[in-house]
Amino acid sequence: MMINPILGREVITLFRRPRTYFWITVYMSILTLVVFTSWPGHYSSSYGQGVIDLIRTSRYAAVGILCVMMLLIFVILPSFMATTFTREKEENTLASLAVTQLTMFDIISGKIQVGVFYTLYLIMITVPLFGALYKLGGFAMSEIIQGYMIILVMSLAICLWAMFFSVISATSYKAISRSYFFFFLLLIFMGVFSAFLRDLGLGYIFSSAYINPFMSIEAIFFGSAGGRYSSFNLNLSKYSSQNLIFGFFYIETLKIIAFYGALSLIFLLLIISAYRRLQHKWL
Repeated sequence: MMINPILGREVITLFRRPRTYFWITVYMSILTLVVFTSWPGHYSSSYGQGVIDLIRTSRYAAVGILCVMMLLIFVILPSFMATTFTREKEENTLASLAVTQLTMFDIISGKIQVGVFYTLYLIMITVPLFGALYKLGGFAMSEIIQGYMIILVMSLAICLWAMFFSVISATSYKAISRSYFFFFLLLIFMGVFSAFLRDLGLGYIFSSAYINPFMSIEAIFFGSAGGRYSSFNLNLSKYSSQNLIFGFFYIETLKIIAFYGALSLIFLLLIISAYRRLQHKWL
């Protein structure tokens, strides 16, 4: 299968930039610090070194790494993906790209693949950290995989809405600011909406865990968002197969994947529509 030429060009350009290695170093340094401070002898020193303490330590550290990963990726990714089209406009290369043999779908899919590749790269370099924690016990690899899936589907949604603002914006600054503003507006609006439904006794219709990836991670590892703060609830009962869907997924994972999958589809359609409407201006 032939690699999309846009993906090949963007990846080569990405790894030629010194700042790429700077941000990767910062990213891994922060995550390594999370593991170091959570390792037995640091975070759990006041609880002893029993088996339960090791389980608690590894479980807390795994959640901490996943949450910090999401936070870092959500900070880095919008600023990168929001410039995918505006950078082409500012460098006057979008017109040249539009008259090549690449179709509109080739161009859009190529840009999406760049964001997915970047996210997968940031995910894969954290595997050794979880490998070290896995030796302590306390969590199943299926839970880490589900955490990765949540990060990936969230990242895809971020890529697509950042690309949409990149298509409709004239400058990179406008596209980046709109992408971040939409992200925070989405979390605030949906959080208020879910609280409103809960006050009406209809909280089962729409929960904050549908949209908040941090709450979803909390639910996977501790049974409910905030469970680890209210008590040392290790939620060992969730290892039971009767709590799994298809023998693998927790319901919290499927909820957030479904929500952000649908959101991704909406923004993909918006990108295609905006690209068709504005394409003549770039030629």
